[in-house]
Amino acid sequence: MPVQVQVQVQVQVQVQVQVPVQVPVPVPGPGQGQGQGQGQGQGQGQGQGQVQVQVQVQVQVQVQVQVQVLVLVLVLVLVLVLVLVLVLVLVLVLVLVLVLVLVLVLVLVVAMILRPRPTHRRSPARRRWRAWRTAPSRYAVLSNISLVLPPSRPLHGRLARPPLSCQGSLVRSALHVCAALIGDNRLRCMVFRHLFCDILPSTIAPPLDDPLRRRLLVSAALAVPALGQAQPTSALLKGLDFPGSAGVRQTMRFRFRDPLAIYPATYLWWALPRRQAGYYTAFFWGNDDGKNDLRTFLWTESGDADSYYGAHPYPRPRPRGTDHDWEISVLQQDIVHGVVEYDRWHRQALRVWADASGKYHEFYWDLPQTDRNHRVVFKAPRSWGNRMPPAPALTWGDAPWAPGNEVWNGVLRGIQVYSRCLSVGEILRESVRPRATEAGERSLWYLNSDPTPEDISDHSGRGHHPEWVGPERPALWSQPSSAFPGHWPGKPRQP
Repeated sequence: MPVQVQVQVQVQVQVQVQVPVQVPVPVPGPGQGQGQGQGQGQGQGQGQGQVQVQVQVQVQVQVQVQVQVLVLVLVLVLVLVLVLVLVLVLVLVLVLVLVLVLVLVLVLVVAMILRPRPTHRRSPARRRWRAWRTAPSRYAVLSNISLVLPPSRPLHGRLARPPLSCQGSLVRSALHVCAALIGDNRLRCMVFRHLFCDILPSTIAPPLDDPLRRRLLVSAALAVPALGQAQPTSALLKGLDFPGSAGVRQTMRFRFRDPLAIYPATYLWWALPRRQAGYYTAFFWGNDDGKNDLRTFLWTESGDADSYYGAHPYPRPRPRGTDHDWEISVLQQDIVHGVVEYDRWHRQALRVWADASGKYHEFYWDLPQTDRNHRVVFKAPRSWGNRMPPAPALTWGDAPWAPGNEVWNGVLRGIQVYSRCLSVGEILRESVRPRATEAGERSLWYLNSDPTPEDISDHSGRGHHPEWVGPERPALWSQPSSAFPGHWPGKPRQP
């Protein structure tokens, strides 16, 4: 690599030197000295002088260094170009990745929108597990296990430890009993996991020095009830078992002749539908003037229907289909959403209200699920429901304009009626326990949790008692509370 160096140096030096010099001066002759005076002649006769000498030296030195590194510059330029190319490639790769991610997101969104939504998102085993965990079903399993196992004796205020020889048999007995009661291996495993990990460790203090014996002791305690604690007694639940349209000669229904206002209102009830061909009636708010035909339904001067609603299964296809969807019947329309599952209990609610824009209806057909897949919603115009029917009534079990043709097939119980529109949260709380909310306490209009053919009276204390129409009555349905509801979605069972 060629290198050229040029040096220039410039130095400037200035020297000043003063040297004293004595120079003899010749004395003039006598003739010359007399004319100027004697004194002056003597003064100039011995003179001294100084000579100033200046020496100036200038040296110029210039240093110029010029280094030419052509090869180095070229290398640096090439490196920069390569870095820029790599940066561009990385940017392009990132852009492609982002584009692919966006495409995948769009595909997933479209797939989620287009895929059919299942009625129940949880797996059947998990739904059964959640159903079993709700009291009092759990205590029914424990009490039945205790019936087939030997009792224990108290020891220092807690359960006595059975002999080690019988602990294994206790565990086996508990497993066999649970298997017989539940009949599902996955559910049985979840039950015992819950009992071993959640319930018993918090109530029993086994020895801490022997993990194996501690587990066996917990298993034994599962099978043996605590000393001095009474076995949980199950109350007997009751309901009205309607035979369906095929089992009725004339009609089978009860009604309130002086009902609450049509808007606002909230209705809660337990419903177990059985399959039949045609229509059902859980309840209707509408006209019941005793004509017992379509004139009762189309009662207005113009020959139309007005001021009614109801919520129940609707046949598919109509009018004699044996498959059904849940519906709101209002405005001479049938708004359906959700497939009916037969032979299982549904906790249901209908709430209605009115404002300046119209009349609103919301039917929740499988509480506590309240999402859009488990409700039917309809808004009627403001003009709907403003005229009072000739004979307003709140009717349960059959339609007053088609008596004997739309009878409920199944069981109805747990009927609660409120004279105001409760919020969804209040409905959920009231569905578990009546009068659980302040709004429910103030607006409870009718209550009969366990109606029977002999007793459909109002247990709320408000005095709103219904009456039976005609001589026919539903059968009495009864079941211990420990086994209620006793089955779950995906595993139907007759009550």
